[in-house]
Amino acid sequence: MSLDAFKRKVLSSLSEERVEVNQRLLIDKILARYSSEFVIYRELIQNSDDAKSSSIQIIFETVNATNASNATNATNTTNTSKDKKIKNNVIRNIFNPIKESIDKRIKSNNSNKFGDKITRIIFKNNGFPFRDEDWNRLKKIAEGNPDEQKIGAFGVGFYSLFSICEEPFVSSGGQGMAFFWQGNQLFTKQGPTGDEDRVWTTFLMDTREPLEFPDIEKFGQFLANSLGFTGNLRELSVYFNDTLVIGLSKKMQDPKAMNIASEINKNSPQKIFQLTSVDVRNVQIDATRILIPKNMSAKHWRSLQITDFQIEKASVSLKIASGNLNVKISNEFSAEMERITKKKPPSKTTIQMIFTGFEEHENYNKNVSRVFKDLLPYPELGRVYIGFSTHQTTGCCSHLAARVIPTVERESIDLAEKTLVIYNGEMLSLAGTLCRILYEHEMAQIARVYNKMISDTKTNTNTNTKANTKTNTKTNTKTNTKADTKADTEADTKTDEEGFHESIDRRATHALTHFMFRRSTPNEKVGKISESQFFECSKKPVSILSTNGVLPISNVRIPNPEMKGFLKTVPVVSTITFEKCNLFFMKAKDSFKLIEELSLKDVLFELKSRTLSEVELVELLKWWISRRSKGNKIDPSEHKQFMQLTHIGSKSRSLDTICYFLNPGIVPPNMDVPVEVLPHTISKNFKNQDLEKWLNWSELPLVNWARFIVNKSDLEVDLAFAEKVHCILAKGLNNTSQNDKETIRKLFAQKKCIPTKFGMKVPNEAYFQNVNLFPDLPTIQFQKPSNVQNIMELLGVRKVVELQLIFDRLVNQGNWDHVQLIKYLASRMNDLKENDINILKNKPIWPKENLEYSHPDKYEQKKMKAHNKNESKEMKTLDKKGSKKINTAPAIQRYNARNLYIPLPLHREFGLPIIDWKGKWIRNTPEGKLLIEFGLQEYPALQKILELVAPPTDPIIRSKALKYFIDNFKEKYSANYKSTEINVAFLPCSNEGIYAKPSECFTNLECMKMNFNVIRQDLLFYAEQFGVCQNPSNEELIKRLVDYPPQNDKKAKEIFEYLSTQQGRFNHSDLKILADLKFIPVRDRFQPHAIIHTNPSGCFFKTHKKSLYEFLTYIDFGEKANRFLFSCGVKNEPSSIEFAELLVKSSYELWKSTDYSVETYVNILRRIAIDFDTIASKKASLIAEMKREPILLAKVVEFNGRRKTNHHELKSAGEIFINDCETYQKIFNPSVAPEDTLLENMYEKLGSRSLRESVLETTIPRGVMKITYNNSQEIQNTIRERANLFFYDYPSNKIAKDVEWLKKLEVREIDRIETTYKLENITRTIKESTTACILQNAQMNLYTWILYVTPDPDKLDISEAICKKIYMSHKWMEISYSNMILTISLSSLERRGYPVDRALQSKSENVAKKCDQQLESVKVPIIITPETTQNLRNSLQIAVKACHSNFGNVVNSQASMAILKESQSGYCDVIPGHLLFCVGTRQGIELYDPKGFNQSEILSQSNFDPLNRFINILKDLASAFEITPQALHVFYDNQSNSIAFNRDKSLFFNLKFYIGLHDNECKTKPTINAMIYWFMTFCHELAHNFIQNHSSQHEVNS
Repeated sequence: MSLDAFKRKVLSSLSEERVEVNQRLLIDKILARYSSEFVIYRELIQNSDDAKSSSIQIIFETVNATNASNATNATNTTNTSKDKKIKNNVIRNIFNPIKESIDKRIKSNNSNKFGDKITRIIFKNNGFPFRDEDWNRLKKIAEGNPDEQKIGAFGVGFYSLFSICEEPFVSSGGQGMAFFWQGNQLFTKQGPTGDEDRVWTTFLMDTREPLEFPDIEKFGQFLANSLGFTGNLRELSVYFNDTLVIGLSKKMQDPKAMNIASEINKNSPQKIFQLTSVDVRNVQIDATRILIPKNMSAKHWRSLQITDFQIEKASVSLKIASGNLNVKISNEFSAEMERITKKKPPSKTTIQMIFTGFEEHENYNKNVSRVFKDLLPYPELGRVYIGFSTHQTTGCCSHLAARVIPTVERESIDLAEKTLVIYNGEMLSLAGTLCRILYEHEMAQIARVYNKMISDTKTNTNTNTKANTKTNTKTNTKTNTKADTKADTEADTKTDEEGFHESIDRRATHALTHFMFRRSTPNEKVGKISESQFFECSKKPVSILSTNGVLPISNVRIPNPEMKGFLKTVPVVSTITFEKCNLFFMKAKDSFKLIEELSLKDVLFELKSRTLSEVELVELLKWWISRRSKGNKIDPSEHKQFMQLTHIGSKSRSLDTICYFLNPGIVPPNMDVPVEVLPHTISKNFKNQDLEKWLNWSELPLVNWARFIVNKSDLEVDLAFAEKVHCILAKGLNNTSQNDKETIRKLFAQKKCIPTKFGMKVPNEAYFQNVNLFPDLPTIQFQKPSNVQNIMELLGVRKVVELQLIFDRLVNQGNWDHVQLIKYLASRMNDLKENDINILKNKPIWPKENLEYSHPDKYEQKKMKAHNKNESKEMKTLDKKGSKKINTAPAIQRYNARNLYIPLPLHREFGLPIIDWKGKWIRNTPEGKLLIEFGLQEYPALQKILELVAPPTDPIIRSKALKYFIDNFKEKYSANYKSTEINVAFLPCSNEGIYAKPSECFTNLECMKMNFNVIRQDLLFYAEQFGVCQNPSNEELIKRLVDYPPQNDKKAKEIFEYLSTQQGRFNHSDLKILADLKFIPVRDRFQPHAIIHTNPSGCFFKTHKKSLYEFLTYIDFGEKANRFLFSCGVKNEPSSIEFAELLVKSSYELWKSTDYSVETYVNILRRIAIDFDTIASKKASLIAEMKREPILLAKVVEFNGRRKTNHHELKSAGEIFINDCETYQKIFNPSVAPEDTLLENMYEKLGSRSLRESVLETTIPRGVMKITYNNSQEIQNTIRERANLFFYDYPSNKIAKDVEWLKKLEVREIDRIETTYKLENITRTIKESTTACILQNAQMNLYTWILYVTPDPDKLDISEAICKKIYMSHKWMEISYSNMILTISLSSLERRGYPVDRALQSKSENVAKKCDQQLESVKVPIIITPETTQNLRNSLQIAVKACHSNFGNVVNSQASMAILKESQSGYCDVIPGHLLFCVGTRQGIELYDPKGFNQSEILSQSNFDPLNRFINILKDLASAFEITPQALHVFYDNQSNSIAFNRDKSLFFNLKFYIGLHDNECKTKPTINAMIYWFMTFCHELAHNFIQNHSSQHEVNS
């Protein structure tokens, strides 16, 4: 049966029950949705407005006032009927309106305090009385008012009264209804009240618990807000007992119709609403209320008497724009609306925008009562009013009152229900249209005011100008010109215009701010809907006020402060408007694309229309530079157009003619400049780098200005002009390039532009003013010659008289005075050119002082002597005038300055040539400095002073020169002194008469022991500065040791002790050289009286052990000397290699020298054994000799009766065995190595053999083989039971047979066991040497091994037999361990802490597999028979058919998805390391993917065909192996390298590898290559059914 049938069957039953409703809980839950403050009064006021009430009274009564009133009314009660007594005791005179003034009311009861608790609230309105349908709706929950013009829709507003009272009472039109509870059900009683008043409708609410009087501030704001947005109410009063607390009244003007422009679309987007008309009216609300101080706490004002408060009277004016709408909806839509709202949609409705005009805002901006706070939202967002204020904001600064459909709690608009969202959205759209109409109307008013003001301003300006001019003419005022009159008029006009523009900007800003939509809250869709319609409802763009009046927004630009200074014709938004309405303009620009920012095109338009003033041009260039510096790219054509359209001043020069800007620091602005230079009045406002980078202008080069100015005619005639030009050139010359300087020089070179005392001259004809050597020179004349010195130098004005001229004049005057010449040259030193100085340096001008004539006394003596002897040569001659002149000296010989020294006494004592100088020599005079610059030497050069110090110079001069050299070394010679480069032997040494170079002598007297020179001891203090080392270098010491080795022990000790103090200076390479250098004197071993030299590496220090003295060289030169020799390589004892070499050469002699001490000899062998590997790597030949020679100590046991003694002798390695078997050693007693592991390893490496491996042991069981329960069977069971224990925790690489082998070992009892041992050619046979042995059974198959035991076997023998087979090697520790396993009970092992359970459970896979190639000596061939072949085939078929599906045994697949976890057993190493999910089947084969079903790649469309082809190949192969297809599984894993794997005999194959390797070639049919590849893969995975690990046995099976 279907569900419909079930339903009909149940409904056919006659019994039925009502659904019970807990009305108390229902009302409580309804009230939970009405949680806003003052919700009771909101509902009652709304109902009052719907009832056409014009007046409302709200009375709050305290407990005292209520009791008093009840007592009075009780006395006057005359009606005693039961129904009339219900609420008759509270009716009294509350039905009469209270008309007394607030002052009278306060005086009538001055004991009221707001802190008194409220126990009753009475709400009254004078609307039409309740009708029958109203009384009926009142007692029905959720049955709203069906009148479409009324707000109420849900029928639950009245029940908000139950939030404060339990049993409200309603009285209207002489009827009353009382509510009361019985349990959780609400009941009513209705009847006449007996009251004759038909005006007031009253709601009586006795509070559930005493309440506090509402916050007067908030309550007043709520009531004022409510009064402002109700259509019928005109006054509202609030009483506290008998005292009027708040009184509000509303006055409304008649509405004025507003014209709707034709371009406005009056329909909503879906044409549900049509705007038919718009009217605007002014509303004034007056308030009288008790004023609570702003900062007073609630606790404080509630404690005060009502008479303690002031009374505030305030008013506010508002504008209400009403849009009348026609409603046109379909019948289906209307029915859906009625279903939801329980009333039909209206055919007409109204939306209202409530806002403040500009004038009202200006009046109330600074001082408005707080009670009107919510009525004046500007500049905050207005709210949506659905009868009363909601939480929803409009998005603009105006309130919106509309009959939109709210949510149940009436706090927001319902934009969730699909039908209501259309209805409400359409109404909100027309709210945007209404905003646009109001805005455009305001902008039209602003446009009229603006245009009228502009017209009046022009008229007034012309009129005032004429009037002022006429007045000035009559009064003949001299101080006021026409220009002054015009300026005054313009200033007054400008002031008026600024005031008007500011006012009109603020008005436009106010209008735009009102309709500048921002994000509405909490639902931002409300604002977006209205905003969208605001922009889209008109075909014309939005109007805004610009700097050129009211214009469409598309014609206006967003202001740019950087362009304000030069843009006058392009209309932009005013600064005030833009700053206040920035959000609007950004949205209009970015979202609606209505307005653009100022661009370069606007600037070019401005430049085309007019020529800018200089101030405007500065602002323009500032903007241009700023724009470019911010990274804005400029098209080359735009840049060109900008430069061409921008003109400068009245000359109308365009910017593209400008190339340079002026640097006033170089060329003064008052000088003439080329026409391509930007006026400095403009360029001074910018940084040079900006003009260069962004306008491609450069600083006017000085050379360009020079080219321009040089052509001025005044340059050659006007001295002042010429001087000014030269000063400018001089000032900028230092920053001019060499090429430009040369250009300037050429420009002025032929111009007579240099003012001199003989007139204007060409530059090279003029001299500087200080050139006064000759009076007839034309020297320059400038006010400040120093200011033009550099330009004069550049142009070629002469600083000095030519040297050649000076020389010519001096020659003409005879033998000139060189002192006067140097004085002149010194005065012109700065003017001398480099070439002049070179001439003077190389000219032989300067005389040498004649030492003979430099002493007058000596000269006079010689003169008298010559006269007395009447010498033939006359001393008198004639001068030019014919007079006699006595020659007092011979003819003067002249030299270059560099060949002479300054005239000092010391230089004379040294015999140096000095300049002939009159008077006292002073170095720091200009003459002295110039001579030194010419090369005159101040002191002997380094080479010269060293020659004076060294022989063969006179000893007296030598001594003085050395002192001079020492005293002046640091100041004069240290800079050039390099001791290693000195080639003069000038240092006196300790050995008298010996002089040496600094590099050839030393300070340490000890080095004289090696025949080195040592500086004289009195000069030790100066040795360091002369570069004398303390000791010879390591190279010198080694060389001296090579050249002069010590010849006896005494000398050697002295040298070695000295060298020990220097050994820290020897590096590793030096010590290596010394180690092989033969410099140590020793006695010849064969000729004791002869001394030979040996190297350190062949010597050893003497010790108390003298056994090696006859074999090695031992020395001892004392402790100090030995330290040096030790660092050179002398050792305390021989090394391992040396010991080995010694044994190879003299092993018997050494053995004998130790008195045949085994301990000593073994210690030597142990030394060699420690470093054996090092010896082998360094000297392979030595190892070969050690193998051949008898150098090893061997032990032989000698038996004398029952006594056993050890005998030792030297043998070669091949003659010695390693004693690794005590049994064999006892049997054969061979020569064995000492029982030392270190030595045994060395013996083995040298060729000694293992005794165990060298003995051939043959064991033969004798007697009858049998199985005995108490012996062989018990032993076999014990071994198999404990087989795992033999391998537990044993290294796998040391295991020869695995645990499976041991478990298959069979045990048989035999009578006895006979063993034969053979070592080389020696054979020993011993009967009953053991009670157990393991042999392979030759009569059975190859894999059968038998443990033979005697009737009473020794468990140690059994343990040893087992250890021989299962371990690669063994010792007694393994045998003892095995014996413990066999003999001790498992419980005892476990009690002693041995992990028996863990060992017995250990996996056999962890034991190393046996190597079949290492079978024992007896091999039995495998015999293949038809029976064995059939057995093998059967076992293979069984293993192959063991493959099964993963689905059936492992994974519980549900909902087509299962998880396959990687097995923990040891199968293929390439199994994926993550989960595989079963995602479906294809052709009966399960498919797996690591990503699960939703993201599976194996099920993708691209893999559909390849998957089918792959499955067909696998199924063909499965049939060949007779495997069911369910054992096959396909997976796709792109992250794994797994081709296939065997998971517990379930086969998995990776589709990824088939696609990558074979799919392209198998699209037609499978290729042989692909079939072979996957056949081999099949075989590999099937082999894992036999062998899990990848081993050789696995490969055999595969």
